[in-house]
Amino acid sequence: MQPTFALDAATWRVHDLERATDFYRRLGFRARPTGDTSVDLVPGGATLPDAPAVLRLVTGPAAPVAAGRGAYHVALNVPARRDLAATLHRVAADGTPVEGFADHLVSEAMYLPDADGHGLEFTWDRPREAWQYPGGALAIGTDPLDLKGLLAELGDDPERDPHVPEGTVLGHVHLFAADPAADARWYRDVLGMDEVVSFGPWGTFLAADGYHHHVGLRRGAGPTDPAHDHGLVEVEARVGEERYAALAGDEVEDAKVVSAPSGHRWRLRRLAGS
Repeated sequence: MQPTFALDAATWRVHDLERATDFYRRLGFRARPTGDTSVDLVPGGATLPDAPAVLRLVTGPAAPVAAGRGAYHVALNVPARRDLAATLHRVAADGTPVEGFADHLVSEAMYLPDADGHGLEFTWDRPREAWQYPGGALAIGTDPLDLKGLLAELGDDPERDPHVPEGTVLGHVHLFAADPAADARWYRDVLGMDEVVSFGPWGTFLAADGYHHHVGLRRGAGPTDPAHDHGLVEVEARVGEERYAALAGDEVEDAKVVSAPSGHRWRLRRLAGS
């Protein structure tokens, strides 16, 4: 199936660029400065010097973001289950607090805050052929994670994986929305996503191309100001040519910048081959 949508990177505004960059280096990323006030974060295991960033950090005067605004978390998908185990090993060795673990049936995940308190999820997707569709709907849950089984993936060499591996991608973004239903309509109409799971007035999961979710919406306090708030600045993604041509956004270099009803800013480019 020809893909119609792909996430690329998320940008955080941080208070202290050096502190934030150090945190992500210890986590296994390679930092690539892009200016005095910005850094691209690349999986440390990537072999190409110009490998694409999956996260970006910017700093500058910013108001603290209020609870329930911006992003609940962004999720980084690692290629293999061992990679998730290795991430947990690095986090534990560094003394970084972990906020939780979950088996979501379609994936396994761990959750932690970064140095600024931004939410991160590291996740490994089970193969699609293992996903279950009881009654025709995709089964997504929040079951306890088998930590013993996960860490067994490391075998006798837990130090073998010092870096976030090549092939790690931005898997999904989980966003606060003042009115999840209004935002969900925008993601359906503008980005062409389908609703995967609905939680009624409290939120929904949406995705393109049969994925479990590219965007999660969770009821929050209200709109954000991506130009000034500490927290999520924007999300970069690619959409198909037809969808891109129909976007009513600001032209910026090779992209169009659009905003969802709750203020989340998207920098969208053409998806090659669409």
